[in-house]
Amino acid sequence: TSGAGVWGVYVLVRSFLIVPIGVPRGDINVAVHVSNLFFGALVFALPFVILSVLFHAFMGVLNRLIPALMVVMIGAPGLILLGLVLLIQVVSKTSLYALDYLRLIWQWWG
Repeated sequence: TSGAGVWGVYVLVRSFLIVPIGVPRGDINVAVHVSNLFFGALVFALPFVILSVLFHAFMGVLNRLIPALMVVMIGAPGLILLGLVLLIQVVSKTSLYALDYLRLIWQWWG
């Protein structure tokens, strides 16, 4: 096993040790970190959502133009291929930003 569940509990417990409940700390700004994480997730997911909607719209048009064609037989592998190609592109573009941000969090985490 990978121990991911244990790691998640460890991170949760460590977060309460660093920032106790009800104790304000002036040296951290949690809202900035949360907004940066949300922005990173949005930047990562937005190309997938846009291209998925466009791909499904194209498959709908193709289904109307050629009703005898089994669009599902073309659409499912095409969507998987499009997702993998897009994943490679997005990860290669955002990995440096993510690594820098993770280094910053690791330094802050202590």
